[in-house]
Amino acid sequence: PVVFLTKPNHLFTLSACEDESLTCEDAAALEYFCKQLDEKHQMMDNFMEAIERNVGKIEQSREFMDKRLGTIMAQQKVFIGLLEQLLNMAD
Repeated sequence: PVVFLTKPNHLFTLSACEDESLTCEDAAALEYFCKQLDEKHQMMDNFMEAIERNVGKIEQSREFMDKRLGTIMAQQKVFIGLLEQLLNMAD
């Protein structure tokens, strides 16, 4: 027999007959198992899509912060240059 474990406390045993066909009960159990497996795959796909969206948002935020930091550093250079000019004029 082949045993499939789908959830805790849910065990399906499929036994092959001599003619290697499945009984109606076995076929129903297999169909149920496959349906559950498809549902789990769909949930995982949805989860992965959500993670990818969140990662995309984080990357966009990081890019925005990098640009903002670049702007702040450029402004700081200009300010330091002006401050040095003022100090040199005072001397």
